[in-house]
Amino acid sequence: MRWSSQEASSLPSGPPRKIDRPSGRDTQYPARALAEEARPRATVRTHRPVLGEGSRHRPALTDLALELAQRSVGFRRALPASLLTSLATLVRAMNCYYSNLIEGHDTHPVDIERALQGDYSRDTKRGGLQLEARAHIGVQQWIDEGSLQGRAVSYFV
Repeated sequence: MRWSSQEASSLPSGPPRKIDRPSGRDTQYPARALAEEARPRATVRTHRPVLGEGSRHRPALTDLALELAQRSVGFRRALPASLLTSLATLVRAMNCYYSNLIEGHDTHPVDIERALQGDYSRDTKRGGLQLEARAHIGVQQWIDEGSLQGRAVSYFV
């Protein structure tokens, strides 16, 4: 989004003002606090399988999923190692954000990035979410680097 010079001149300058709320929401950035209030929350009832086991479309989708996985491997092999490392880091942070959001743990990507730098919020709730995010990313990196190879893994449903 680009701002016209008139719009830009009307924006507040200097440090952002704080919002005094007992809600525990972000008080540093007013726009973020408003966005949090407006964001719809997903519930267990809103997440349902699109296709069941007996769907006539399932074989075609299985074939497409296999093709996507095969092309993904080819794409990965074509990337330089430095780019692959940067993308993996970015995707881990993105996966952390969305995974935690699904669980109702709303940790903003900026807070995740700060946690990775060791910069934790003094707010107990936000700081705890940052620690959770850092642990989530650390475990995913540990798995990505092959630390599960040769280990027995159980899946609980």
